[in-house]
Amino acid sequence: MERLEKEESPSRLCRKAEVIARTGLSDTSIWRREKEGRFPPRIRLGARCTVWRACDLEQWLADPAGYQREVADV
Repeated sequence: MERLEKEESPSRLCRKAEVIARTGLSDTSIWRREKEGRFPPRIRLGARCTVWRACDLEQWLADPAGYQREVADV
């Protein structure tokens, strides 16, 4: 698992291949954990472009077992 370098912006967006490389999870495992609220939510930029916020990935990488997605109060 790879950490963000200090010079990288935490608001940077990561594509799926980078997320898979950093987490060591398969696409299916990411999708399953995301649906359970145990992985950061993806952001759809278009029909064929999905990204994750680097800061959300860092939070997950810090504590994968204890990560729980924050639910916004509506």
